[in-house]
Parts: sequence; structure tokens; C-alpha cells
Amino acid sequence: MVGGFFPTPYPDECYYSILCRYFVRSGSAGYKPTVKKLFGNMQCLSTAIFFPMRLDCVERWIPKGTAITRKTIAMNHTMYPYLSMICSEKFRKDMAQVLNGRNSQKNFERTGTRRSYRLWPEYLRYCPRCVCEDKNLYGEPYWHRAHQLPGMVYCIKHRVRLMDSDVLARATNMTFYAASDQRLSEHDDNSIRDGYDQYKELFLRIGQESEWLLHHGMDIDWQFNFREKYMRLLREKDAATVQGVPDYDLISYHFNRYWGEEFLEILYTALNEAGDCVQELREARLRTFRPIHHILMMCFLKGSVKEFVECKVSENPFGDGPWPCQNPICMHYGTNTCQNSDLRYVNGVAIGFFHCEQCGMIYKQIRRKGKTGQLLIVEYGHIWKTELLRLLGTEKMTVKEAAKILKCSPSAIRWQKKKIGLTKKRTYVRRPPPYSPDVGPENYYKEQVLKFCKEYGEVMPTVLRRHAPGAYSYLCKHDYVWLREHMVYKKDLAEYRKQDYEILKKVQSAYEQIRKGGDTDKRITRGYIAKIAGLGKNTLVAGALKKPRTKIFIDSVIESKEDWLRRRITMIWEKQNGVPISLADIKREMSLHPNTFVEYKDFLKELMDELNDKTE
Repeated sequence: MVGGFFPTPYPDECYYSILCRYFVRSGSAGYKPTVKKLFGNMQCLSTAIFFPMRLDCVERWIPKGTAITRKTIAMNHTMYPYLSMICSEKFRKDMAQVLNGRNSQKNFERTGTRRSYRLWPEYLRYCPRCVCEDKNLYGEPYWHRAHQLPGMVYCIKHRVRLMDSDVLARATNMTFYAASDQRLSEHDDNSIRDGYDQYKELFLRIGQESEWLLHHGMDIDWQFNFREKYMRLLREKDAATVQGVPDYDLISYHFNRYWGEEFLEILYTALNEAGDCVQELREARLRTFRPIHHILMMCFLKGSVKEFVECKVSENPFGDGPWPCQNPICMHYGTNTCQNSDLRYVNGVAIGFFHCEQCGMIYKQIRRKGKTGQLLIVEYGHIWKTELLRLLGTEKMTVKEAAKILKCSPSAIRWQKKKIGLTKKRTYVRRPPPYSPDVGPENYYKEQVLKFCKEYGEVMPTVLRRHAPGAYSYLCKHDYVWLREHMVYKKDLAEYRKQDYEILKKVQSAYEQIRKGGDTDKRITRGYIAKIAGLGKNTLVAGALKKPRTKIFIDSVIESKEDWLRRRITMIWEKQNGVPISLADIKREMSLHPNTFVEYKDFLKELMDELNDKTE
């Protein structure tokens, strides 16, 4: 034993607080002799706030036969149960060996210190009401480990705001600061302004989940893959594809909506963090996840840490089998007798195939991002097919009657009949040709064309197709020149030729009018001619294509952009009376659009030089 006595730990007392109470009772003059007496060498005491350091010394401090052991110190007076979820499997195994009697190694202690360092609060915290209770029950206050947890803003027991003492957490490295009256100030709860009051319930919830971890963390097997389980649960919330590919924008939206953006911002500020856990999840930084991040994510996904730990998430997007049989004539219809025979992923969609061993039916189902599609029968199975053969063969039922008994659509019956081979193949009788072998097809079809020419005067392809089937296609292939001489298309009919001549007269008259008294500055276009001729806007654009004579004339008189520029610039040059023209003259007289000037700049220069050469 150490000096013949060692203080009995109080409920939920911090490991560091036990050492501080020993220091006070020992009457030691300072830090160094006490630490050497306890551990045999110098130690950093701040680690004891969170981590079970130097547990191999417990046997020297406490007499044998007491209930205080390495394991009780670690479980009830350190935050190792809270931290164990973020420790590696190797570290947890090493810790189990230390708790069972093995001496702790130097590297082991360093790893634990690094793990706990990020969780240190700025000041050691306390609850004013807990201080009063501790004085009444034990005659002295002490540091509670639950009050030092990250994100713990309120005392869970008394639901009051925790207070910061005047003890800096980092100052505990080389000093024993017992929870004495000099370190704690007894405040009236009502006199303290609580800036977090509107988020009190959320902070209390975080505190309750943290306390649950503190009491049960060492009883949980943390070997499962956190990220894999998170992604499968996010898949159930439609925030990830069936293959587990997450939509982080959607996750962030639902996560912020669940906790509240303002609360998360205040929480991260209280934890002195710049980022958020969704961002760290996105960057695959689960190794740097703090327990508070896991608590936030677990509550978001399952409501509490306990429910998250206890829930089992299936790797299969359709859940755990077996699945119900969908064969209505099977004795196991509706009961879970089907097994997942195959699972395929195509473009973010899961396709599951389910097989009933009793009746042989195989059906498939599609699932995409939380939505399950309709069932599709792939194979009806031997029982269904046997019944189908009986109904159609022995019972001589119709397709509709059989469909009603088998509880499927008539089209399904017809399709299965075809697959089984019950449908008779249709026999097609070729229609005899309309001509005799002596006459032959060419003579026969030409005779028909001449007959219709004599009867109608002009024969179009529609007439041939209607009254002489086969004539048009045969003669197009074998004697198109002859056919074209005796057949006309719609645009070549007398009525259309008459329209063509009438429009051509109007167009020619309009063109002459433009040449004699029209605006010489305007370019002669289809639209300009149509306007003068009093025709519709599109008559000479799309309509002219069906009127060949009008089209030929229009194409011969309209001006291209280059023709119009040449005519206009030549007119400007003629007005100069022998004086050379410049680009400035062209711009001023023609008022060209800037884009036109840029596009035809080279053409304008060449034309200008050509005309100026004539002047010289």
C-alpha cells in the first residue's frame, strides 16, 4: 500500500480526482514526491482525467481483497468505456491484457494519451448542485468524470448548466488540483444567464447518450465496420444508392434538419471544431471521428446509440430472407419459403432473383434508392406449368378461364403456351399473282398503267397503289424511265402547273416593278419580292420548292450578300464622280451592321481597291 492508505473512490469520480484526494490526505509537500511515490517516476497527470494510466500500480495502492481493481478503476472512474469505440482492435486487446494483470507498456500509454488529448476540456467542469450533494454525503466535493465529457453542457442528474472551474485542464499536467472550495464557486442556478437554454433538451440528449456509452462502452464489441454500417443505414433513408454510394448533399440536408443547423454550429463551437462529422464522413476520415461525432450520426440514423449498436443491417438491399412465395396455386403461397438465388447491380439498381424450392417459381424484384419495384415472374415453376397443361389439355378450358384459375393475365397464359409448345404454328398461303405466266409481270403492270392513263388522264403513285397493287414497286425497280413517262407526281399535275404559272407571273411583275421604281438600297430577296407581289411570307421560301418554274426564276434574280454589296458600293463609287472611295464612305452611305462589316471586311477592301483602280 501507499503510505498505509488510499482513498476509496466515490461514485463517478474521475481518476485524476482520486489521485488529488490522495495528495491532500498524504500531507505531501509537493507534486514530485507524491508522483514518485505513486508511480515510481514522473507522470503527466492530465491523462488521468480521461485515460486509465499506469493501472499496474493499483495493486500497490490498495490492499488485496477489496472490490477496487484495475477493471473497476478503468470502467467506473475513467473515460475508457467512452473512448473504446474509437480505439483500434489491437489497442483494445492490449487494454484487456492490462486490466487482467499485464504491465502497461510505454507505447501503450502514449497511444492512450494521444487518443484522449483531443477531448480535453479547457477548464475542469462541475455542477453546483452536485457540489452541495457531495459535501452533504461525503463531506467534500470531487471531480465527476461525466462532467468532463465532450459536449456535456448540462448535468444530466440535475438538468442545470455545468460551470467552469478555475482549473485549466492542461495545468493539471504537473499539479494536483483537488475539487476544493477555492477551486469551485457556489453559484445560484437562477442567477446564471444560460445562453444555451433554447437548445437545452438537445444538449441533455447528447449528455444522456454520452453517459450511456460511459456505462456500457466496454460491454460492446466495436469490431464492426462503422462506415459500412453507416452506409447501409443511409441506404434505408434513401440517402445512398443500393450499392452504398452516398449522396452527401442529401445526407447533410437531412442531418442538419434532424439536429438543427444552429444547434450544430453552437455544438461545434463549444467543442472548438471547425468542420462537421458529415464532412469527415465524406472525406473517409472515420479514424479521426470523435465519439461525439459517432453519437450524432448514430442518433440521426437510429434514434439512439443503444438502438444503433443493437440493430443488424442486412448487406442485401432487399433485407434478410427468406422471402414470400408468389405462386397463388402453391400450398406455401404467401409464406416465407423463397431464397435469394441471385443479386445483380446495374446502373445503381439492385435486381434480386427469388426462388421457391417447393414449387420452382422464380421471380425478380428491382430496388433503387429505397424504392422497391413490382414483382416480375421469371419462371413459373413445375407446379404451375403442370396445372396449366391440365386446364388447357384435359379440362379443355379457354385461355381466359385458365387465367382466372391460375390468377394471372390471359397474356401470361398465351406466352407460356408458346414457350411450352402448345400453340400451333400458323400456316401462311401465298396469294397467287394477278397475271398469268404467259403475259408476265412487266407487260401486265404496263397494261394497267396505260389503262389508268386513258381513264384518268394523269396517273399518280397513289392511284397505282390503290387500284393496281404491285405495279408501282415493280416498275420502279425494273423500268423506271417508262413509268416516269406515263406517271406524274403531285407537283406535276395540271392544277399545280396552273398555280405555278400564276405565281410566276406575279413574281415577274414584282421584279420588274422593283427594277424600275423600287428602293435601290434594298437587297432583292425572296421576302422583298413576295411583299411587292402581295404573296404570303413563306410562299417564295418553302412554297417555291413545289413550283419548279417559279423556283428557277427566283433563283436567277435574287441577290446574294456579295452581289448586293457589289451593286451598292458600285453605286456609291459612281456618285463620287471620279474621287476614290474609302471604307468610311462605305460605312456612312450603307449603314452596315457591325457584324456584317467584320464578316465581309476583306471582300469590301478588294472591291474598293478594284473600283479605285478604275478611277485612276
